[in-house]
Amino acid sequence: MATAETFLAAARSEIGYTESPAGSNQTKFAGEAGHANGQPWCATFLVAIANRVGLALPSRSAYTPTLAEGFKTARRWHTTPAVGDFVFFDWPGDDKRRIQHGAVVERVYPHDLVTIEGNTSADNYSSQDNGGGVFRRTRPRNSSIVGYGRPAYSGATPAPTQPEAEEMLTVITCREHGGVYLTDRATFVRTLTHDAVVHGRNLGWYTPDITDVPHSVIVWIDQAQDGHHNPEDV
Repeated sequence: MATAETFLAAARSEIGYTESPAGSNQTKFAGEAGHANGQPWCATFLVAIANRVGLALPSRSAYTPTLAEGFKTARRWHTTPAVGDFVFFDWPGDDKRRIQHGAVVERVYPHDLVTIEGNTSADNYSSQDNGGGVFRRTRPRNSSIVGYGRPAYSGATPAPTQPEAEEMLTVITCREHGGVYLTDRATFVRTLTHDAVVHGRNLGWYTPDITDVPHSVIVWIDQAQDGHHNPEDV
């Protein structure tokens, strides 16, 4: 059974690969995935790598919304990333209101993810979801991320039970200039402590008892500093 590192090693081996001819969406991954060739292939890349390393997926669809739905149905959908997760994006600023792109998470940082992506571009100036190549990218952990599908890797944490998956998030107000975060409690506390010490930021949070914070928290900039999430807050 495949591990996350096995999957990532296979994905890394394809970095720099491009479709041929350019603009055709013709790739070798379609055959590996059992998908039709000549169509947008970010999901096809993920399914092809999964097939190559013997990783079972809850969906093997070439359509990213359907691939994501498979993880949701299997109760393997998460809001906090882990290495090896499939991350799903809905890019802002266009008329599409659905998942548009998928990738695999290689590394996780408090504010960013390092990903390996099929059918993207090497920079931010060309198409992000039909760019024609396999590239390593750094993506901000912002509202463009819809969520994370966690494959059943060997040795991986089991999928959450239904009550855990539906647990309500506790809101914590953070008066700082870093943005909006959705993270686990330990990372939240560690990030605030690090920023306060290293960057000298004026940080703070509101909660009756920090030990009562559940598995996930939302942090925002409290512009009015009134302890409420107002429309003007980030």
